[in-house]
Amino acid sequence: MLRGNKFTIGLMVEAIENLGVFEKENHLEDAVVQDGNIITAKGKGRGFIRFGIYMGKA
Repeated sequence: MLRGNKFTIGLMVEAIENLGVFEKENHLEDAVVQDGNIITAKGKGRGFIRFGIYMGKA
């Protein structure tokens, strides 16, 4: 689903690289990222309110 889309995720950069399933060039460090109809956020409180706002607007 994320292939070719900008995204954020609550993993360390090393973990993202080691998993090998995410496109590193599309990873952003922002708390919330929207790319078209896809909205991603970092967990543990960093972006959940902004994520809700993005979802509400979508």
